[in-house]
Amino acid sequence: MSRPRFVVVVLILNGFFILSCSSTQQSIPQKQTITGKIRVIGNAPFAKLAIENEEGQIFVLDCTKEMETTLLQHQGQFVKIQADSAKKTLEGTIVKVVHAEALTNK
Repeated sequence: MSRPRFVVVVLILNGFFILSCSSTQQSIPQKQTITGKIRVIGNAPFAKLAIENEEGQIFVLDCTKEMETTLLQHQGQFVKIQADSAKKTLEGTIVKVVHAEALTNK
């Protein structure tokens, strides 16, 4: 293979690599509010706390142990979550929980 062809092939492969890396982890706008039911997804010992909104989207919750314990007590109930940041990964959308409030009127 001649040198110019080799350089073109390497550049194309680098482009595919960069595109694949950027698509596996995407940032979502900061400061969002999610209302939905608290769920536990996955199997032990890898179970994770999540919230499912009314459209059926599931968000994995990243929160402190204290907040996680509180939210587990509200499993199956409607909760309003305030998230500081979120990112899409291969495992789903992960949101960083700042505040959670149980909703009694739903």
